[in-house]
Amino acid sequence: MTRTAEEQSPDGRPDGRRDELRAIAVGVFARKGYASATVRDIALAAGILSGSLYHHFDSKDAMLEEHLQEMFSELIAGYEAVATAELDAVEAFRRLIMFGFVSVAKRHDEFTIFQNDFAYLAQIPRFAFLRESSMEVESAWISVIQRGVDVGAFRRDLDVRLVFRTTMGALLTAVRWFDPKGRLDPEAMGAAQADFFLQGLQSPPSGVDR
Repeated sequence: MTRTAEEQSPDGRPDGRRDELRAIAVGVFARKGYASATVRDIALAAGILSGSLYHHFDSKDAMLEEHLQEMFSELIAGYEAVATAELDAVEAFRRLIMFGFVSVAKRHDEFTIFQNDFAYLAQIPRFAFLRESSMEVESAWISVIQRGVDVGAFRRDLDVRLVFRTTMGALLTAVRWFDPKGRLDPEAMGAAQADFFLQGLQSPPSGVDR
């Protein structure tokens, strides 16, 4: 069994080097693609011998598994917190988008790997949790969208799963273009995306405020 990020080294001290190596590994996976990246690539990036990595991890898969487990734990907890909060559906949908965009910016490398390598990873038994976790994320979003439809806040003819997939697609592809050093920070960009999805492109009719 692989150790968790919080586990200590054999001498009882927090294993900060292990966390550092995990971060280096996920950066290599994001740049090179998970299937193409090798343990040697990670060792070179870390400035150590390949064999030294096995002191901390039992495999390349272990390095990535922990990062993606942590990412989805955060996502599921955050999305479910919004979905179950006492918010109207419009505000809840807005907050889902904002939380999602901030998460993408925070875990840019992990989302890049998930976006680029999901089909490959899904074939590996160790990463079976990716489909299950994705379904939990979808469930939280669908509950908010469906609630909006049910109370009349959203159009009654909406295909709720199409709305989810379209919105999530926009969030995931943000890893390819969002510049955290640009004009808008992640929260502001998330708010702008929420406004776009909720208000669209059309100007309101004359004399009508949004």
